[in-house]
This record gives sequence, structure tokens and C-alpha cells, in this order.
Amino acid sequence: MKERIKLVYASDTRLGITGKVTETMNVSSHPTLDLSDVFAYVDAHRQAFLERLIDYVRRPSISAYGEGIDAVADYIAGVMRQVGLVVRIMPTNG
Repeated sequence: MKERIKLVYASDTRLGITGKVTETMNVSSHPTLDLSDVFAYVDAHRQAFLERLIDYVRRPSISAYGEGIDAVADYIAGVMRQVGLVVRIMPTNG
């Protein structure tokens, strides 16, 4: 039996993050996942992903001491905006 589903990426209304509906597709009740396109994309963009990860982990952020939290939150929000997401930073007490 085929079902029609709508894929929404990176959406969490509880956090005020809204994603974009990117496609609607038909799938069977027990779809076989083919992740070859995903792996090919990751392989093709490996260096950019590594550079972004290295840039992120170099940023000092120690939640136990409240150091660097706002700066890292701003950085991650910027990364998310670059890929087209709507972002809202939610301040917390720790």
C-alpha cells in the first residue's frame, strides 16, 4: 500500500524554529531506505562540513560556568540561517 507523505525539515514549533516543506512523495508502508544520495552529498561536501565543525568546536563554551554560551548560540543560529532556517534563540538560566 502506498501512502503520500510530506517531508518537513528542521521544524520544531515548540522552539520557534520553522522548516520548509521541501517535497511530497509516495512511499510504501515499509519503505526501503536508499541513503546513497545522502552519503554522496556528504562525501562531496566533506571539507566544508569539517571546516564548519572545526570552527564550532574551537569556540569556547562552558555551560557550567556560563562562558561563551551566547556567542556559540549566535554562531549556531547563523549557521542555521545560512541553510535557510528560521531561528529564534531562547535564553535560559543555565
